[in-house]
Formats: sequence, structure tokens, C-alpha cells
Amino acid sequence: MDFEIEKLGETVQIVEGGPDQEISEEDLDTLTWQLMTSYFPNDKLDPNNLDEPKDLRGCFDRDKGHIAEYIKNPDCVLAKDGDRIVGLSMLKQQDVSTPDGRPYVMYTISSLLPKYRGTGLYKEMYKRKEDSCREKFPNAVVVIMTRTPAVKKTALKHGFREIPHSEWQDRMGEPRNRKHSASIEKDGWVCFLRDDQEKQGAGQISSTTSSLRGRVGGLLGRFFKN
Repeated sequence: MDFEIEKLGETVQIVEGGPDQEISEEDLDTLTWQLMTSYFPNDKLDPNNLDEPKDLRGCFDRDKGHIAEYIKNPDCVLAKDGDRIVGLSMLKQQDVSTPDGRPYVMYTISSLLPKYRGTGLYKEMYKRKEDSCREKFPNAVVVIMTRTPAVKKTALKHGFREIPHSEWQDRMGEPRNRKHSASIEKDGWVCFLRDDQEKQGAGQISSTTSSLRGRVGGLLGRFFKN
């Protein structure tokens, strides 16, 4: 599908990833670097020095490899300006599922080249990712792990709720590691979860409660009337 960026006077295509997708080394580095600025929001980063802070180089190399892999995955949403990949947003099914067999899907790496930030393109890509998730994983429990204020705001706007990292460890079947959880939360990482069936259950309970209140109110009204 096409998306017109009025701010730039340009039209980009939003497409699925696939084995034929290619990206230049320069754009791959830039998209990866944009992720680093969100991972380390309180640090003054120098793109010519990947050794400070100490975890930067490992994160950069890891996510650069992920982006190169993800653009070839049909679960990845790509923004393309002509033949050039200018952004991506990935959803990834996890290796575990809920007790009733529904998959966990994580909204993971999202990045845009600087020129396209603040143009509305990210919102359109997010919408496309939501549509793709509901089409491919209709009963999924969706998870976002982030330390970026804009992503936190987006998560809450789209019906996610914040959960403790320890709860996420429990859901993943991992042994609880309080020190690890405390470290992650201290660094500003927040886990958000959305379970549409959970919402439906809450809605049914609310509806039943309202119905019972109405019936009780009617009985009390007749009682006092008599």
C-alpha cells in the first residue's frame, strides 16, 4: 500500500518483508543506530565510538544482524522509498504459548531513517503491523518491551497494560531472577501486554455485574413499594 508523506511531498510503499529485499550497508547502520539512541536515551552517544557505554557495541552488532535478517521475513513491515528501505517494524512469535494454547507475539525492532521521523510514517507502519498481527495471529497475546517514552505512550493508547518484568518471566517459563528484573526496570525498560480475550472476560464480568445490580435494584424497589 502507498502512504503519502505530506511533510516531504513524497509517497512511500508499506510492504511485507521477503527474501528479495535488500538494504545498503549505510542504511543498515543508520537504522541500527536509531535503535541505539532509544536504547540509551540518557547517554551521549558517539556513532564513531561503539565502546562507550560498555554495552553499546554488543547491542549494535546484535540488532544490525537482526535487521538484516528481519527484512527478509514476511512478518516484518517495511517502508520503502522506491527501492530503498527507509524503515521497518517487526512482529515475532515467541517460543512459548499461554496455557490455553494461544501464542505470544512480541512487537520488536522498529526503526526509521532520520528523514522520515515525525512524518506520520511510524503510525501508519504501526497500524499495518496491528492489522498483520490480527490476521496472522488472531488470538495472540501481544507484548512490547521498551524504554522509549513515545512507544510507551503508543502501547497505552492501543490497549496494552504495564506488567512487572517478573510476570513476563513467569509467562515465558523462566526462573524468576529478582536481581535481573530489578536491573532491567532500573534501566527504564517496561513490559506491556495486551490480551483481547482478557478484555472480553472483563467486559462480560462487568456486564453481568451491571445486570445483577439492576435485578437487585428492581427487587428492592418492589419490596419497599409494598
